[in-house]
Amino acid sequence: MIALHLKLPPDMLRVVDDLARRRDVTAGQIVRQMIADGLRYEAQRAKAPVRADELGYSYARLVQRFRAGFPGHAHTWVADRILTQKGGPEGPPHGDPVLIEGD
Repeated sequence: MIALHLKLPPDMLRVVDDLARRRDVTAGQIVRQMIADGLRYEAQRAKAPVRADELGYSYARLVQRFRAGFPGHAHTWVADRILTQKGGPEGPPHGDPVLIEGD
């Protein structure tokens, strides 16, 4: 390992020391883990830097589900493409739930 000297504000150093003491590790281990976590986060985020993290269903799938585009959505061509496909939209991906009760 190569040594790296950091200048930290006293209150930040206190927090790192307290965390290290609670986890029974050194302050250096805490700092290395925080740097590793930050680098891993940046690497995952770097694949689409101009877009927000993608969560949930895609816009195309939502258009299929609700059979309509969303008002004001920037990509109107997606809704047009989905809604004009041969046979029309597919509808809900899983259909309505079925409730079966025992005797």
